[in-house]
Amino acid sequence: MRTIPSDEQQAVAMAAVIDHFGWNWVIAVASDDDYGRPAVEKFENEMLERDMYVFAGVEREGLRNNRGCEG
Repeated sequence: MRTIPSDEQQAVAMAAVIDHFGWNWVIAVASDDDYGRPAVEKFENEMLERDMYVFAGVEREGLRNNRGCEG
């Protein structure tokens, strides 16, 4: 059972908050996996629909391990 909102709902909510505060550039970081890549893509699309821009970076496995985080 999924207990968190769908990627689509999260993307809309994040874009709405960013729009509310008047930010028009943000950076999104996501994991490089089957969950992170589609989530960032949906977020990018939602931002573009609102004429806002996002730089989306994907966290690579090596970077996560170099910072001492478990992965």
